[in-house]
Amino acid sequence: LSYVATFPAVLENSNATAFLVDAGILYKEVKALGKSVEDVVITANDHSIEINGRCVLPASLTDDFPEVLRIEGTHVPIKNLKSALTCVLPAVSTDEARYILTGVCFDLSAGCLIGTDGFRLHRAIVDKTGIARFVLPRRAAGILAKYGADSVTVTETRLSSPLVGGTFTARL
Repeated sequence: LSYVATFPAVLENSNATAFLVDAGILYKEVKALGKSVEDVVITANDHSIEINGRCVLPASLTDDFPEVLRIEGTHVPIKNLKSALTCVLPAVSTDEARYILTGVCFDLSAGCLIGTDGFRLHRAIVDKTGIARFVLPRRAAGILAKYGADSVTVTETRLSSPLVGGTFTARL
C-alpha cells in the first residue's frame, strides 16, 4: 500500500526537500496541536523532523526508498464504490491460510463485488465495465471504503484511487 500527497510548505533551515514520515504518527501529532494552531511548522533535519517545536519524529530521506510509480491504466468510475465495499467487507476472511479469500473480488464485467470467508458470501451490485476480475486485499479495500473516491485506475497488478488530497495505490 502507498499514499502520496503533496501540499504547499516552506521548509526552514533544511537542505532536505523530500522525506518520509510515518503517516499515522504525523497525523496524531498534528491533531494534538489543537484547533488554535493555524500554521504547522515542520523543521527537517537529516534523520528527523520537528513539529512546531513540540515533538521530534524520525524521518528518512526519500533516496533510501524506491519511487512510488504513477499508475497508468484503465480509469473506471464506480458510482457506489464506498457503500459496495462496506457491504462486502464483513464477509471477507481474516484467515491467512486461505489467502485468496482475504480480499474483495471485483468482478466488474459481471457488475459486482464479492467478499467471502468460505462460510458466508456477500455480494454488492455495481455498474458493469469491461474490466476483468481481480482481488483487492482486505486492508486496501477497507481504506477505500472509508476514504476513497468513486473511481479507480486499474492495471494488471495495481489499483490506484484519489484519496483525501493524494493518491492511494495498492497491489492486486
